[in-house]
Amino acid sequence: MDYFARVSERLRHKHRAISHWDYERIVLESFSDVHQAKCLSSLSNPIEDLDAKEKVFINIEEEEEYIQGIRNKEGVLLVVVPKPSQYFHNKTPNFNLKMLKQIEAYLQSYASPFVTLKVRNPIYEYVRVIANVKFNSIENQSGLYLQQLHKDIQKFITPWFFDEKIPISIGGYINENSIKDYIKTLPYVQFVTKFSMLHIIEEDGVFKVQDTAEEVEFVPIIQARPWGILIADEDHEIEIIHREEEEAPQRRVNSESVIRFQNRVNILGGQKYVKIKNPYMKRQKISEKSDTLYTINFKI
Repeated sequence: MDYFARVSERLRHKHRAISHWDYERIVLESFSDVHQAKCLSSLSNPIEDLDAKEKVFINIEEEEEYIQGIRNKEGVLLVVVPKPSQYFHNKTPNFNLKMLKQIEAYLQSYASPFVTLKVRNPIYEYVRVIANVKFNSIENQSGLYLQQLHKDIQKFITPWFFDEKIPISIGGYINENSIKDYIKTLPYVQFVTKFSMLHIIEEDGVFKVQDTAEEVEFVPIIQARPWGILIADEDHEIEIIHREEEEAPQRRVNSESVIRFQNRVNILGGQKYVKIKNPYMKRQKISEKSDTLYTINFKI
């Protein structure tokens, strides 16, 4: 089956990189270490407004060399994900610079000379769940259920980590209600309250944080960048409770609380962090302003 698939794909792209599908299939065919590839350009960006960098890339300030593959009409940005290793499990696999340049040079030989091509690794963006949970068990078994809950959250956010047949969601999103409803349906969970999520991105020592507890006027959505992959954080803030009382989520970014992340005592302690804006907020405001009523008078 693999042989017939490769032959049919070769007959389709004819070893010429023209469409997005051509770039992705040529890389998968020529480089066995590539597990998944996604081609991005001005025609494939998931958010409509390509001119406003704050809306499209969610407050990415200085990434012109990566943004050029989408902002320029002739630019192409290819995101490649390596195959998982058989010897150890790496949650954030990446290629080295030499391999990226090799893929880029190979594709450039089959693409148009007028195309600006860039090949890069994905950026892994972390999702942390904050909630108070009551379990259906005796107190001495709550610790076991808490460990199981951490594992189930990881399976929900990153199912491809447990099953290689599931494709990786590059540039995907997570709805807060979907993961909250999933936790409520678990057989060992009785009650969930004070639920919110943190979206944490680290690049070159700068942290970008989104707190869904601040988004009360609409359904909070965590949207990854077009080259980003959402993965579950290992340090979910889940507190075990014994009473069923509804509580509002607590804001973390605009408060004096401490946010620990990967051996950092507090990522908000310094000034090297940026508050992420939900891209759907501005889109909703723009759509509301665009609703204009027109009155037409006819004279008979």
